Amino acid sequence: MPTSEADWISVATERSKDAKALKENGRKLAAIYILGYVVECYLKAYLIKTGKSIPTSGSSGHDIRGLWEAAGLRPNDFNAGKRWFVKYWNTGLRYETELPREANFEELCSEGYKLAGYIQNRLRWARRRIRK
Repeated sequence: MPTSEADWISVATERSKDAKALKENGRKLAAIYILGYVVECYLKAYLIKTGKSIPTSGSSGHDIRGLWEAAGLRPNDFNAGKRWFVKYWNTGLRYETELPREANFEELCSEGYKLAGYIQNRLRWARRRIRK
């Protein structure tokens, strides 16, 4: 189990490669599910970096919206596409066999990667603030 910011970033980096490979092989649902896990890992790294605790029990440890709020980030920090990703993604996707009809795979992927990138930028910004 990851315990440090660097550990969570390492896991996120590896799972990002997995999501890309799944996407390239047409495994849409699996790609989205793993991409959500990437976002979750970056959020956990951010929580550690900013001195906040990570929920460790139950679904709260995997709730992107809850982790986002625990990190002190605002829902307004992301656009409608990213909000849709956060609203749509949950651990229950692992039990599904296909994406819901209304889900746009390319848009979900794009917004998921943007969300992960946003959190990476916040991590870099937090590191610079701490060094000063």
